[in-house]
Amino acid sequence: MKYRIDNLQYCNWSRNIFQINREANLDAVHVTLVYHEDYDEFVQRTKEWKKFFNENSDLIFLGRNFKDIEKANLEKKTAIFFGFQNCSPIEDDITLIEKVHEHGCKFMQLTYNNQSLLATGCYEKNDSGVTNFGRDAIKEIVDQVKTIEIQMSAVNYIDSSGIASLIEGMQISKEKSKEFFLTEVSNEVMKVIELAHLDKFFKIKSTTSQNASPEVNSQPSEVNSEPEIEASENIDLNPSDNTDQKTEEPSTNQTEEKEPSIKRDDDEGDKIKFKR
Repeated sequence: MKYRIDNLQYCNWSRNIFQINREANLDAVHVTLVYHEDYDEFVQRTKEWKKFFNENSDLIFLGRNFKDIEKANLEKKTAIFFGFQNCSPIEDDITLIEKVHEHGCKFMQLTYNNQSLLATGCYEKNDSGVTNFGRDAIKEIVDQVKTIEIQMSAVNYIDSSGIASLIEGMQISKEKSKEFFLTEVSNEVMKVIELAHLDKFFKIKSTTSQNASPEVNSQPSEVNSEPEIEASENIDLNPSDNTDQKTEEPSTNQTEEKEPSIKRDDDEGDKIKFKR
């Protein structure tokens, strides 16, 4: 069964919009509920949406899990999933994560345009990564789920800090007995993971077998060459002493690789480095 889903939408919502969505046979829409609003403003938006749900119950309902997408498809309605593109609604209070979840919020971006209390932003000159509060927030989120999947189809570049974050996320998940997967990994990222010999360490559910970067040519074309690898100088992606030699394929009777250990400079008593 294939479903039609609008993965991110922000507009001036009205019954007319809900009708247009049904005419397009949309089974689900991820609604951006807030941007930079605080918790009280977030709660106010949810109250406004309760009115939408009551007045348009023939068209929409609040979605809480994937089964609601199936339900919407069968009932010819659109499931509305709450989310926000900034972490502002949780302010500096980690307990608000559970509260926004109880209000039906299923999506929260840790990073946005500018630096937040949780992490850096795409417009910042220096990539400071995830903050201490951000890591605590991730742990709190992990506590409330059974499985963590990192969707990476649009990631066209990853360096040592990105790899370190993935390793840390997997280690946190393992400590809490949670499943941790990488899914739809792009060619660019997969190449770096393989060169770092981490393809046996991470549980990779699926790959796209495509580059994340959009093709310049509008006509579909077959990609025959491997993408160039952009690697940070902070991580040795080639364990060989001779940089001219190609990385050897692991033998079938190779012993199990050790999990990379990491330490983080901004964490007391826990200093980050890759060790092979």
